[in-house]
Amino acid sequence: MGDNLPVALVTGSGSGIGLAIAQRLSRAGYGVALHGRATGDAGRQAARALPRAEYFSADLLVDSERRDLICQVAEHFGRLDVLVNNAGESSIIPHDDLLAASPEIWHRLYELHVVAPWQLVAYSTPYLRSIKHRSTHLYIEHQFPCRRASQGSVRTLRCQQSGADPRYTPSRQNPGTADPG
Repeated sequence: MGDNLPVALVTGSGSGIGLAIAQRLSRAGYGVALHGRATGDAGRQAARALPRAEYFSADLLVDSERRDLICQVAEHFGRLDVLVNNAGESSIIPHDDLLAASPEIWHRLYELHVVAPWQLVAYSTPYLRSIKHRSTHLYIEHQFPCRRASQGSVRTLRCQQSGADPRYTPSRQNPGTADPG
């Protein structure tokens, strides 16, 4: 698109909270890359309703599609300034049937809620590093045990990029990190 306005990619933004985030960023003057797993009309329609917005389809469970998503957004807009990892899903497991939470379900949830956000940050880092002020934000709607792992991964990356001690963030202490010294 070639203009100098910032661009945000919001994963899982075809509807719900992700769409609300995309709409808010659009009102704040960002070009917005909406994302969904499906090639559905709802995502395209949402993008048409926003100025400087485009809808991209990618299955975040597939690493090559994650990489392609970042490249397609950067190519389309000419830049990428903000990444909002919002995509997620849940699996309802009856409390009286915990074996229904199969290893396949756990692997899928871990891939989508931990690995995919981490990889998206890694793939977008060259674009994010090229801007003067950078920040890595993560919004996770779902309450899963892997949520803490995902938050910890992003917190560590954010601290690593800024040179801060990963055991602490400006807003809270990370009790999961111990200093053996």
